[in-house]
This record gives sequence, structure tokens and C-alpha cells, in this order.
Amino acid sequence: MDQNQIREFVNKYDPSITRYEAYYYGYPEIADELCRLVMEGEKRATTGLLKLYELENEPLPREGDYSVILDSREQPRCITRISRVTQVKFSDITEEYARCEGEGDKSLAYWKEAHRQVFERECREDCGIGFTEDMICVCEEFDVVYKEETVVIEVMKPEDYEEILDLWLNTPGMGLNESDDSKEGITAYLKRNPNTCFVARKGARIVGVILSGHDGRRGFIHHTAVAVSERKQGIGSALVDAALKSLKQEGISYIAGAELPCLIVNVMRGGPGLGTIQPSQADYFQTVKGGGHGDYKLIALAPASVQEMADFVALGFELAFKYRNPAIILADGVIGQMMEKVVLPAQKPRRTEAEVIEQCPWAATGKAKDRKPNIITSLELKPEAMEINNLRFQAKYRQIEENEVRFEEINCEDAEYLIIAFGSMARIGQKAMELAREKGIKVGILRPITLWPFPTKAIAAYADKVKGMLVTELNAGQMIEDVRLAVNGKIKVEHFGRLGGIVPDPDEIVTALEEKIIK
Repeated sequence: MDQNQIREFVNKYDPSITRYEAYYYGYPEIADELCRLVMEGEKRATTGLLKLYELENEPLPREGDYSVILDSREQPRCITRISRVTQVKFSDITEEYARCEGEGDKSLAYWKEAHRQVFERECREDCGIGFTEDMICVCEEFDVVYKEETVVIEVMKPEDYEEILDLWLNTPGMGLNESDDSKEGITAYLKRNPNTCFVARKGARIVGVILSGHDGRRGFIHHTAVAVSERKQGIGSALVDAALKSLKQEGISYIAGAELPCLIVNVMRGGPGLGTIQPSQADYFQTVKGGGHGDYKLIALAPASVQEMADFVALGFELAFKYRNPAIILADGVIGQMMEKVVLPAQKPRRTEAEVIEQCPWAATGKAKDRKPNIITSLELKPEAMEINNLRFQAKYRQIEENEVRFEEINCEDAEYLIIAFGSMARIGQKAMELAREKGIKVGILRPITLWPFPTKAIAAYADKVKGMLVTELNAGQMIEDVRLAVNGKIKVEHFGRLGGIVPDPDEIVTALEEKIIK
């Protein structure tokens, strides 16, 4: 831990703070996640055992004390001030206080289980005593008074050039070319690679930059730099991650343009940027709205079980070859890490060369005497020819929309309200539906299985039958846009979601339904 760096951090925000502690929460493996929760205001309390304070002869926290919260790399990220300190038996901790701690699903049950494990280990390893639920907890509530500006990764624009050039010139070892790295040269580079170059902003300042592009076959990364004052914060890693993701996405759009069948699997985790390894559904936009350039579509399958994860492999390849279009299995981290019984489908034999020639007459299998050479490319330099290609693509997409929409309906026949959810959120929604029906609220579930093509017509039909719809997602609100477009303002459509990898309880969904739709 660099005490000088921490002192500089404190001085930057409030030089009058002279007494403080500096530490990270928990263990290195979870420190970044807990730090994020503190900075976002989700975590507003922390708890220790009075017995451990006494045995280790540590002073108790006091109202008004300051703390510098570090990340796993021991870099200072924010300053907190204690607003309240109480002493409560472990067994008497309340639901309200558990929510203040902001960890897991914020329930009292989660709080007790997580803290019991920690306290048992600390008592055993640090003090050689046993833990009991009669032990007194020191409950410390706090507010974030200062925090480091959030770093945001954005697509680079030509007007960023002057600030980027200044960053390059002040980066030791950076080599620049007068022509390629001029404003004209960078503008031309961005025109060729509009979605693969990024800057990192902290407030209004650009503190990092990366140039990346491709020639149709290979991807390249150039001129990556992070301001010296902002290093060791993961900015460089976030820039590289953004560049690699965008290059992969460009590859997908190339496959779509070349009309090649393929199957992609994306198990979503929290973001933006490097984010977290916890479950999320935040790649919906990236998948169904297209992350690469051009008017293209991905056939998107959203499994809600491990069995569907297995079944959708065959279905995904079948649809990809049927329409000569990339397909994707878009799963979330809950499904991706879940253990369930699964019946694996029978292994399909590999196609012989003769079968490939017969079933895929478009394939590049060599020059045959009875046909012209097959050429696979997405490149067409004549705009009138490219327009014809695009019109043909759009006709294919309309055919897919007509024939391949898949969705599941549960208890929708008498429903007065609908929960619309995909993946794991649909499973949680089923339990929420059961709880709501026990309370006399007639709720049904509509689960899109294909996120594209989207079940627009089915949802539109329910707009004439139900009073409102609650769209539940593990994101800030993405699929809800397509639901609102489907109902076209006929009924109320609201969103409920959790972010950062937090999975909600069914009770939370019922509460959201009551507060946002029914009241």
C-alpha cells in the first residue's frame, strides 16, 4: 500500500482530512466488486464483531471517522464518512440493515449466511475462539463523501484528435508518423474503422486511447496509451477489451455480409467494459441491434435452462445453414454456470464432401465443371449492386421473421397482467407469477425464445387483452424497447431490472408489478 499515493488522493478532494484509515473490503477476490457497490451507493454499511475488536485491541469506529476505500490493486477509489455506529447481536440484525450492506440479493438470509462464514473463519483463525449468534456486532453506516470520477469507454471521433495527440506526445516511447498520425490520417483511419477505435474519458478529460482496425482478414491494434497519472486502474485493459470485442463484432458483420452459416455462443456477464464475472443480460442491444456495421441481423436464441443450452446448438446450426446467416445462443451467467440434469442429443455425423456439395451448392468446394466458380465475399464496390445485395438480405430477414419466431406462454389465458422475460429471468418470473396468483393477481408469463426474430405480433395481440406488462431483465432496460414498440402505446409497459450481477428475488418482481403496473 502506497501511503504517499493515498495521501495525495485525500489532498485532491479535501486536505483538511488528516485522520483516516485506508483498506479494501473483504478479500482481494471480491474487493473490486465491493468497492464498486460502495461508489454506486449500493453498499452503505459494514459490520465487524465486537469480540474481535477487543481481542485485537483495535479502537472502535466512531461517527465522523473517514476511510479511504481501495480496490484489489490497493488503489484509492473513494472516501467515506461514518454517519452512525450501533452495537447489535448477530441474531438481532434487521432486514433494513442487511439492505444497507448492499451485498448479494440484499436479503437478511444472504447477509447472515455470508457474515456467518466470515465471522466463523475470523474467530477460528485469528483468535482461536468459536462463533455464536449471541455475539455483538459493531454496525457501521457511512456515506460516500468523495469518489474518483468514473472512467467511460467511448468510440473515438475525429474531433477528439487534438486531445489524443497531446496524450500520445506525453506518453514515453510512443512513436508517431507525420502523415499517418496527422489529423487527416487519423480521420481517414476512423472512416475505414468507425467502430473499433476508443477513448477512455474521466469526466471531461481523455485519459486513454486505442486505435484498432482490420483489413478484412487480420485485426490490428495501434497507438494504445493511458495517461501516466491514471495508470494501474485497469483503463488499458478496458480499452483492449473494447477493441477486441468490436473487432469480433466486425467479424460477425462480415460473416453476415458473406452469407456464411455459423453459431456463436455468448454467456453474458456484467459490464460495461471489464465489469464483473457475475450474471447479466446486458448484451441484448449488442446482439439484436447489431454491434458491427451494416444492415444485418443475427438469429438469436435465448435459453432458459441447461437443457435448452444443449438443444439450441443443433437448432442454431440448423437455422444458420437454412438461411445462410449467423446465429447466436445468448445465455446469461445464471444459465451458463448452472448445474442441471440434461439429456444430450445424439451426435450428428460429419457431412461428407459429397453431401456438402449437394446440400450447400454455394460452398467454396473447388471449381466444378457444371457451374461457375463460387466466390464468398461481402465486398461489392458498385453501390447499385450493393443495394441489390441489401434488398435480398432484407427479403431473407422478412422470411425469417415470418417463419422462425419462437416464444413460450405460461398462464396467459386468463392473465390480466404479463411478465415478459427471457433466459433465467423468465424462470424467476415463473415463481413471481405463482406468488402473485396466490395474492389474487392474475399474472402470466411470455418468454421470448428468439430475441430476433422477436415475438412482436404475439406481444401486440396481448396489448388488447391485459392491463399492463412488466419487462424484467438483468440490465438497465433493453428488451423493453422492443416490447414498447410492439404494444405501440396501447397499455402501460414498465421495466424492472438489477445491475452488476445481482439476481432479484421473485418477491422483488411481485413488488415491482404492484408498484409500477397495478397501482
